[in-house]
Amino acid sequence: MNDNTERKIWAMQLVAPQKFERIMIDAPDKETLEPGEVIAELVAGGLCGSDLPTFFGRTSGSSSREIVPGAPMHEVVGKVLATRSARLKVGELVVGALPQYIGITEQFRCPDSNLVPVDPRLPQIEAVTAQPVATVLNSVARIPAELPNRHAAVFGLGPLGLAFCHVLKSKGFEVTGIDRVDRSEVAEHFGIDHFVHDSVEQWVQKGEQTEAPAVVVDAIGHDQDLVIAAIKALAPHGHFVEFGLAEKWAVFPLRKFLQKHLSMHACTTTDWIRFLEEGQRYVAEHPELYEIGVTHRFHPWDAQKAFELHSVPQQGRLKVLLVPSMEAPAE
Repeated sequence: MNDNTERKIWAMQLVAPQKFERIMIDAPDKETLEPGEVIAELVAGGLCGSDLPTFFGRTSGSSSREIVPGAPMHEVVGKVLATRSARLKVGELVVGALPQYIGITEQFRCPDSNLVPVDPRLPQIEAVTAQPVATVLNSVARIPAELPNRHAAVFGLGPLGLAFCHVLKSKGFEVTGIDRVDRSEVAEHFGIDHFVHDSVEQWVQKGEQTEAPAVVVDAIGHDQDLVIAAIKALAPHGHFVEFGLAEKWAVFPLRKFLQKHLSMHACTTTDWIRFLEEGQRYVAEHPELYEIGVTHRFHPWDAQKAFELHSVPQQGRLKVLLVPSMEAPAE
């Protein structure tokens, strides 16, 4: 047995819904790396809405993430410790997405197809914001070029919803952002022309918008009524972006969708290298995405507090990071 496999590292593990404990596990074994894989030390991680179902124990038996050390976190910056990648070198800082969502650990293992070197223009910790921005850029790139107008509406103004507003504004859209949480203090920084402090359903029902949007982005998810609201709100020949984590099944207003000649796409990112590189360039050119967009940082051993904060939409809370270089909480 080599020295690396004998070494123990810390990891956070969900031992029950909404309850983390710190445990010690074997370090990843560099001798078992497959071609294209790396082992990296965690430098920073970002919490995402797609982590929350696992945190709450709402996987309905379809996922084993809740019983795996390090789950659930996939947005990471790391320092490469061992590599069988032709692209990534030992000592290099990398940013990307862990396919198994097991990033709340001292070291993680990941295919190089999900990682790129950190852009030197970015601060090492806040570089993690390039990962969610990459997913937004991937999604916006798939919106049709021909649209009935240049008005876009974004449902939900958490970190990803705000990133959508920012990117859509950069593409020349007039942006309406809707959220029950008051985001008026940050709306201008993220390109929102019209902030609506209301529920999506009320906004659609009132019909106060002067022009039906050609693009609607659902950045909330978990609710089929949001899909119904989007189809109702869209202008004919408009496009619906389903970005928020969807439920397994949903009732879809197909007839209205057909009558309005709409189109839609979902948002799984596959070309990580391309969009992570684009994401880093975009964040480097728009530092407000992390200067304003990151509001809270915790040591990973405080994952319990971090997730409790992250799980409640509230004014003043945007992106939550886990940062091992911070002072560890007292035992």
